[in-house]
Amino acid sequence: MPISAFFSFFALLIAIFLFWRRSSEEHFDEFRLLDHFFSSLLLSLILARFTYILLHLTDFAGNFINWIDVFSQPGINFVVVAALWPLILFFLTRKEANNSIEILDFWAQAITGALPLFFLGWLLAGSHIGLPTGINFGWHFKGVFEARHPTQLYAALLYLLLFRFLWKSEYRYRTFSWYQQSRGTALSGFVFSSYLIFSGLIWLLLSFFKPAEIVINSFSLEPILALATLLTGAIFLLARSGLTKAKSKHQSNNFESTKTSKS
Repeated sequence: MPISAFFSFFALLIAIFLFWRRSSEEHFDEFRLLDHFFSSLLLSLILARFTYILLHLTDFAGNFINWIDVFSQPGINFVVVAALWPLILFFLTRKEANNSIEILDFWAQAITGALPLFFLGWLLAGSHIGLPTGINFGWHFKGVFEARHPTQLYAALLYLLLFRFLWKSEYRYRTFSWYQQSRGTALSGFVFSSYLIFSGLIWLLLSFFKPAEIVINSFSLEPILALATLLTGAIFLLARSGLTKAKSKHQSNNFESTKTSKS
């Protein structure tokens, strides 16, 4: 088994455990949610494989066996997995739970806890290496002459810090006055939106230290996609917070005051 696959397997086990633990703590039907967890993962992987094939069609043209042979012809678009997995999970759980957004919070914590091990697998396998560098802690990968930025290690450390932040925030964000909808109450979604914001930042930062992997006509889309992820998280966070409610209430009060003065 390739070392990256070995690490990916254990990363998945960590994600499963963390997702199950959070589901159990909040008294959901954890086994039903795990079923949706796996179903959404499988569907996103299939779509990610198909996207990879479309982007590398010359390598697969005329040989449909290679489309499903992930061992001799590996390749998955991980951006598609990251984008579609939570989206599919959300739609699958809409009828199963009263609050699908809270399930996305569980998912964000589970994935963030698993990603450090996943990226370490990439590091040890020498895949997705960074750009050449002259810094002292540059990594010498097998078969590569010059030292490279260990962007996989950067990502592992950054997501480890993010996991710690999200895990602590899960038990504290409901006390944030700016996030509360009303005194003592707050909507779920803080963890998932924070995951999007910081993942966008991490992706944007790493794009300066590694070759572009999503390219159209020699133009890298990664900075744009990273900023889009960050912006989506910020909008989602704002929508779930009490700031929009406070603003609408303020505007309503102003309207009522104006109406009363005219009367």
